Amino acid sequence: MLCDEDADGFTIFDLSSWDAQVTATPADLGITYYETLVEAQANINEIDPANAYTNTSSPQTIFVRLENTDGCSAISQFNLIVNPLPIYTTPSIVPLCDYDGVLDESTEFDLSEVTTITTGDDPAFVVSYHESQIEAEAGTPALPLLYSNTSNPQTIWTRIADAVTGCFIIDTFTLTVLDTPFANVPVSLKECDTDTDGIDEFDLTQADADIIGGQTDVFVNYYLTLALAEAGDPATALASPYTNITSPQTVYGRIEKTFTGCFDITELELIVILSFFDAIINSACMSLKF
Repeated sequence: MLCDEDADGFTIFDLSSWDAQVTATPADLGITYYETLVEAQANINEIDPANAYTNTSSPQTIFVRLENTDGCSAISQFNLIVNPLPIYTTPSIVPLCDYDGVLDESTEFDLSEVTTITTGDDPAFVVSYHESQIEAEAGTPALPLLYSNTSNPQTIWTRIADAVTGCFIIDTFTLTVLDTPFANVPVSLKECDTDTDGIDEFDLTQADADIIGGQTDVFVNYYLTLALAEAGDPATALASPYTNITSPQTVYGRIEKTFTGCFDITELELIVILSFFDAIINSACMSLKF
């Protein structure tokens, strides 16, 4: 059995490799191969050269004639089988943002997602992943399914093998880590309390420059909660000017890369400062309590 490398149902067989299989003492016998039993019996039209024969069908029966120096002969047969290569879907994986806490263009990919795409997790296939074509052809060493890329982008070779025949095909896909911004911690925004209610309006965009810190192709939105910031729906972003609810109050700034959608989040503190007169009164009131 051989594998069908070009998917046409035909391949080249070395029939002489069967010499040792058809007899324990091939050197003492004349061994010839034929396409039909009649030809083998008549010892005509032997396959020549026997070591470069292309099958005409699959399976195909080949007849082998063994003859000793006395002219006595025996005929046997075996089948040539060309096994198809695995049928699969081209492997791919979604690019990821660099969310592992270190902006180094490396993050962990789950390669099992590629297996699902290529074979639908069909157990009839054995799928492995490799860092080079040579390793993929050898089938070893294989990469772990949870794999962190070592360059960006990085080509990965996948080997898809038939679990029964062992026939395999090699393809490639690319691991890509998207450009991910970093949210710098901004200086707190402060407003003076002109009416002693602890509430005021804040221009949240004043924190943009601190959060961005010189990065390009990014924008910042602000959200009331961390969960809303993680969801990143612009419809729930805080409008500016924003009126605080308490003082101090924490809102969440989400910096997002314009083209990749990758983001990071930081806290922004809003503080309403009492006027000097209000501060004296509040201090006196606190003293009276004691």
